[in-house]
Amino acid sequence: NTTPTGDADGDGLLNIGEFALGTSPIGGSSTNDPTAALDGQHRLALTFSRDPALTDFVYEVEATSDLGGAWTVIARSTGGNATVDVGGNTSSVVETVTGARRQVVVTDPSTATRRFLRLKITPPANP
Repeated sequence: NTTPTGDADGDGLLNIGEFALGTSPIGGSSTNDPTAALDGQHRLALTFSRDPALTDFVYEVEATSDLGGAWTVIARSTGGNATVDVGGNTSSVVETVTGARRQVVVTDPSTATRRFLRLKITPPANP
């Protein structure tokens, strides 16, 4: 399925998400897939790639300690601008220029034993 909401390669990422992340919608795997890891202080960090030319896309990193509970936005990029901490959460946000793309690392400020992060990408209304 090659529509924006399809998943042509069956890897679980919608085609529109693959476009936003710079991954291949037909390859099944990519070096640009979002990854999560613990930093040296045992805080969870999410790494992803974004294209600042996609000014209609919104990238948000959300966090929670309970998968059944509410998610809180800890970092956001809108209008193609740099990803920034949201609401004074003191999350660490580092963006590195990689060609035309930005490699983003968002580190959650929480040191809770159970912590989850997710990347939410909101495409334009009519992609």
